[in-house]
Amino acid sequence: AAEDAIFTFDVGTPVIWTARHLKTNGKRRILGSFSHGSMANAMMHAIGPQNACPNRQVISLSGDGGFTMMMGEMLTLKQLN
Repeated sequence: AAEDAIFTFDVGTPVIWTARHLKTNGKRRILGSFSHGSMANAMMHAIGPQNACPNRQVISLSGDGGFTMMMGEMLTLKQLN
């Protein structure tokens, strides 16, 4: 991942993978639903930063359930190109 990448994640296994394996460096940002544990929010959390910072790499981590719940957002990504 890029040195200044932005990571978003859903609850469950993606939180564990992010916490255990993501190497932070002061430039990377992690966005998630820390207080509420909302499911299927990673893609929506990724769309905003990608539009605001088009030159930064944004990585969204979702599990099978979260991905299934937010598959409609793939249309949003296509519309935003």
